[in-house]
Amino acid sequence: MVAPRRVGATVFLAVAIVTTGLGVESNNRPAGDRNVGAIEQAIGSIQTGLAWADSEPIRRGEAPLDTDFERRLPQLPEPPRPKAKPQRQVTVLFTGDMIPHGPVTRQGQAYGRQRGVSFDFGPMFAEVADIVGAADLALCHMESPLSSTNTRLGGYPVFNAPHELAEAVASVGYDGCSLASNHSYDRGESGVLDTAAVLDEVGLGFSGIARSAAEAAEAATYDVNGIRIAHLSFTYGLNGFRVPAGKEYLVDLIDPDLIDARALAARDAGADVVIVSLHWGSEYVSTPSAAQTSLADRLRGNPNIDLIVGHHSHVVQPIDAADPAEVVVFGLGNFLSNQSADCCLRATQDGVIVQVTLEETRSGGFVVESGCIIPTWVDRSDFVILPAEGSDRPAPSTSVDRTREAAGALGAFGPPAALFEPHCSK
Repeated sequence: MVAPRRVGATVFLAVAIVTTGLGVESNNRPAGDRNVGAIEQAIGSIQTGLAWADSEPIRRGEAPLDTDFERRLPQLPEPPRPKAKPQRQVTVLFTGDMIPHGPVTRQGQAYGRQRGVSFDFGPMFAEVADIVGAADLALCHMESPLSSTNTRLGGYPVFNAPHELAEAVASVGYDGCSLASNHSYDRGESGVLDTAAVLDEVGLGFSGIARSAAEAAEAATYDVNGIRIAHLSFTYGLNGFRVPAGKEYLVDLIDPDLIDARALAARDAGADVVIVSLHWGSEYVSTPSAAQTSLADRLRGNPNIDLIVGHHSHVVQPIDAADPAEVVVFGLGNFLSNQSADCCLRATQDGVIVQVTLEETRSGGFVVESGCIIPTWVDRSDFVILPAEGSDRPAPSTSVDRTREAAGALGAFGPPAALFEPHCSK
């Protein structure tokens, strides 16, 4: 290999030879004399150039040699660095079970009387409205059919909620809801059709129920920040109810092969992000069941699924964030219900708002770039949902601590993951 200084000398010598030859050619000497003169001058240049090339190298930071050649060298500008392509991001917010038990519906009726209307559930969401409304995309979990005519209303064990509940959900800032649950078919086929009509009327997207096979085959999609997000929803069962043969599309039941097929169809239809909501697990148990972990492991191997979010246990379950591309939120707890230590567990008054920021990778696809939680608690004196932060009326500290401990049980808030924060304060 030629040393860098010797390369410079070679360039210098080539220039000397050419310019010397041209200079001699312009004289009046014979051609043979001209060639001899050029050669003589070239030899002298070679000797001088080699001596220069073999001298001590110029160290970085020293002034360059003061030669005519170096002064004549053009100073080429550095080529511009290519600008990094901006990575697209979207923030998605999730909340847990919305269960309109009888006392919840009666409180909505009392609020309605204050305004001269039949029902008003808005005050129940007043303390979390700013949080929900600030997300790029907010998705709820509605665990009850809805009545467009407010007839055949009912609470546990066979639910049917006033349509004003959906109106309040939409007004708070939610964009859509997952609907597949063990109560989806409480009012049969007519209840499914009525619920879909109510959500259409208030402008909420929905997944997990459908009015036809064609509607079931198309995932609920949301276009946010130039990103197309598909939302799918499935439930473990229907509390013993069975949909009619040939109408399995009415409610989506958990079937790994069906979930794979729907996720692939959503991706093929142009979805950048595919989110799967699962109604699963054991009630009142904060540790994920073996069935949950087994299904989670099965679905995390699917490259068409970007995030899994669960509910049904009525208590907060952990977030598994060991891999940003395979995050699983096992259980969001209760967001609005009448459950408490009076019937179940103290922790059934707890819920959690989970917020994730999904970011596009340079190689394509989206992963969870970061996440945070806001614990919530239902005050059963007026059924107002109280957040741990962002409100003058915060959730009790005992509830907040319980929720953070449950959500972080798999290390989401610390090493080795540390992908999530136990609060969402700016």
